[in-house]
Amino acid sequence: MLGFAVVFYRPDERFEDYTDTNVGVSVGVNETRLKILKYLAENPYLTAEQLGEMLGITKRRAESNLKALKDKNLIKRVGAAKNGYWATVGGAKSKDE
Repeated sequence: MLGFAVVFYRPDERFEDYTDTNVGVSVGVNETRLKILKYLAENPYLTAEQLGEMLGITKRRAESNLKALKDKNLIKRVGAAKNGYWATVGGAKSKDE
């Protein structure tokens, strides 16, 4: 059977507040960090290594981006490093909240 499929994606509006598109460049949070916020909202138990694989970046680069998001108070680590999870804060909420 031959044919084609069309997939429509609806933009995720929960994180649009973190970028300023009026100047043509994201000044709040870059594209990679915006993706990290979305992934963490969907699965707060992701590790830096898993995020790196999903984004096509190194584990170290993922850690650096996570630190930058923590410094901007957009995420926080809840629990221990090995068995904790990431909580999105500052208006970025997961689907369960």
